[in-house]
Amino acid sequence: LQSAGQAEADPEKIKFYEEVLQKHPAHPGATYAWAQVQPLYLKAGQFDKVLAAAEAIFKGDPYDAPSAYNGLQAAEKKQDIEAIKLWSARTVE
Repeated sequence: LQSAGQAEADPEKIKFYEEVLQKHPAHPGATYAWAQVQPLYLKAGQFDKVLAAAEAIFKGDPYDAPSAYNGLQAAEKKQDIEAIKLWSARTVE
């Protein structure tokens, strides 16, 4: 996690966060790692990964409004009506 935080370029940050999440998916810091990488995915246009991150974040913190909003933005970009409904409701919660 420290290497990801110190990386300068977004693709490098994504790589470090993905390594942490693959090696330690049940680590207490996994929700934090997902929350850090999710906006990077959004910025990179990786909308399926944004939605996967949103689901993972909500398992650890079901009231994380910024992550829900990122999920909503990704769903809107994908024009996925069901995901828009889901993430708009979670954003409001």
